[in-house]
Amino acid sequence: MTEKDALGMLYSIQLAPKICNWSGDLSKLDAKIADAEKALNVSDEEKAKLTAAAEAEMKKPESCAQDGLVKAMFDDAVKGNI
Repeated sequence: MTEKDALGMLYSIQLAPKICNWSGDLSKLDAKIADAEKALNVSDEEKAKLTAAAEAEMKKPESCAQDGLVKAMFDDAVKGNI
């Protein structure tokens, strides 16, 4: 897995409020993603591809499970720990 591929998980967390109806302030995560995109020179095409893959993954029922990995990572992101 490349560093750019790892952004996919961050995009999943970023999409969680919209797809899973979770709430929380993800401004620190948004800033981290923006910094990573800049540092890794992520193109618009790469971002669109990674975001589409993350959205498809998040639409799986298990992705929004309250006791799942994405929820735990989302909660950490809201706390500013990611």
